[in-house]
Amino acid sequence: DLMRLYHLNEANILRGLALRFFKDQVYTYAGPILVAVNPWHELSIYDHQHSFRYNDAEEARKLPPHVFSLAEVAFRDMVGNLSPQSILVSGESGSGKTETCKYLMQQFAVLSSSHHDQVSPNSVHAIERQVLESNPILEAFGNAKTLRNDNSSRFGKFIELYFETSPQDIQGNSSSETTLASRCYLGGGAIFTYLLEVPRFVKVSHSERNYHFLYQLCAAAQQLEEGKQGQRGGRGSAAEFLTDPSVRASLCLGGGAGDFNLTAMGGCLQLEGMDDVEGFYRTMRAMSFIGISAGDQLGLLQTVAGLLHVSNIQLHAWKPNESPASSRSGAANYSGEDVARLQGEDASLSHAARLLQCDEDSLRQALCSRMVRAREETVKVPNTQEQALRSRDSLCKWIYGKLFLWLVDRVNETLLKEKRERKEGKEQNLQINILDIFGFEYFERNSFEQLCINYANERLQSYFNSTMIKVEQEEYEKEEIPWTHIDFNDNLLCVSLIESRSSGIIAILDEEGRVPRGSDEGFMRKVREISSPHLRLPITRDDVFIIQHYAGEVSYESCGFLEKNRDVLLPDIRELLRASSSSIILELFDTELRAGNERSGAITVASHFRRQLGNLVGLISKSRTHFIRCINPTEEKKPSKFEERHVREQLRCSGLIEATRLIRVSFPIR
Repeated sequence: DLMRLYHLNEANILRGLALRFFKDQVYTYAGPILVAVNPWHELSIYDHQHSFRYNDAEEARKLPPHVFSLAEVAFRDMVGNLSPQSILVSGESGSGKTETCKYLMQQFAVLSSSHHDQVSPNSVHAIERQVLESNPILEAFGNAKTLRNDNSSRFGKFIELYFETSPQDIQGNSSSETTLASRCYLGGGAIFTYLLEVPRFVKVSHSERNYHFLYQLCAAAQQLEEGKQGQRGGRGSAAEFLTDPSVRASLCLGGGAGDFNLTAMGGCLQLEGMDDVEGFYRTMRAMSFIGISAGDQLGLLQTVAGLLHVSNIQLHAWKPNESPASSRSGAANYSGEDVARLQGEDASLSHAARLLQCDEDSLRQALCSRMVRAREETVKVPNTQEQALRSRDSLCKWIYGKLFLWLVDRVNETLLKEKRERKEGKEQNLQINILDIFGFEYFERNSFEQLCINYANERLQSYFNSTMIKVEQEEYEKEEIPWTHIDFNDNLLCVSLIESRSSGIIAILDEEGRVPRGSDEGFMRKVREISSPHLRLPITRDDVFIIQHYAGEVSYESCGFLEKNRDVLLPDIRELLRASSSSIILELFDTELRAGNERSGAITVASHFRRQLGNLVGLISKSRTHFIRCINPTEEKKPSKFEERHVREQLRCSGLIEATRLIRVSFPIR
């Protein structure tokens, strides 16, 4: 525990973490806060033997710091005080947040199964396994390789775990905490996701990858096409269909990920230490266990394959007056501006139309032209090449984004099914929440997605400051207790810069989006009128603004902000997909309707996200909060490397040093 350091300062904290890191002791307490340093290699401290050792409350107190120990503390606190618990896992991208959350869920499943029926480690109750099986599904469709992390979550995730016990245990006074815990079991769960990075699906930076499942599907299809024997997906899984040559022929994926723009654009097809074929079968087995039928799984594979082929449709610029007869745009020709067209017969167009189950000519027209209302009539106008490419990207982004939400809905249907049927423990407050939200990001080029991600981190940092530092100091001042005031980096002004409803960046972005001819340039003109110590405007760039975040300065390029904030499917593409015969695609419109109802009034992405964050902070503030601070020891993603400069910056930015000083001088007796 860092609290035991005689000289509690930055240098000693850094040295203590480094000494433990090189002994593979990656967990360290800082009072009530658990610090987790990413080892960047496998450790043997997460097996069932360790899990069950930390399962015992008395023994856990004698054992070294561990994420399992914090899970046990939260579980006991929930049962002993009938109080909901929240565990906030934070840290920069690559610090190990997602893995930490998986270990938490693993331990709660073990705590539940062992307390409920004393089963063996390999015989986990169905609902507990369903909770765990949600991980590979959401990782496959929501995680990707970035420059800083080979398995980066490109969405935020809030997991609610609902525990139950018999009503007499709660109502009676004779049961001890230990007895009550022994009868407490996992009864259901729900997963809420935030802000999937949909633009990544059509634009990936160099040396990065698109979402994992695209590579998993291509690799599995290619392996079978080459006659190699891969794993089986399990009985009743759509993975079995891939062994059928006719199914593989219909998907047309035998050439592998290198054949498609969506998967090849980053120039990184394979990852060291990641087996995409094994990942594919793992994902499909998880879908089967969650209850997604083989028919729906096959429909999902066809839809994803269809998007891969859509990305390969070649849209060329053509002057209408050159050769009118050769136009395949499907729209009236106009001289002057170049328009988009397909050259000859495009095999990718045919494959995409067949897999998405829509008319091929309708798909061509939806990409190459658009309907425009002029006075009393509607006319078809040809798209420019840029407009056609935007239509193609719009189709891909909408389908993939809604497909991800569809999967989340299917997972929640399964996790909530038993709880709805029993309706037990509804008022017992036996609930544990786990927050795994994207880490602070700063790249060479940062856009709307990075602003939203960093805004979320600012809100959570503000909550941490309030919970661990600010409220504590205000209490001392109120009680007139003599003590040494501790300065900390209060980031409320930065939060206000982004979310203020009158003059914040989100507000003026929404305002510019409502202007008939709103533009990114108009948005930047409004940004220049903001007065804030956390905002800086470079003289050399008109399209860039810089925000001084708690974790450092980030430069944002405004290009594309308005379009990304609107997140609207083009009418012609919507009409095309509405006419599809695919049951999966038609279900996506129901998913969109449910998501739209949640947005009720918050019509833009940023406003909706602001509301979600507000609700999230409100929910966790009503629970007992536990903090895990994840630290990335090196930007090189290599084991046994501890870069003091990089770790020092994370310690400073996280508020951890200020929090430890405050805890050291605080008063335990109230």
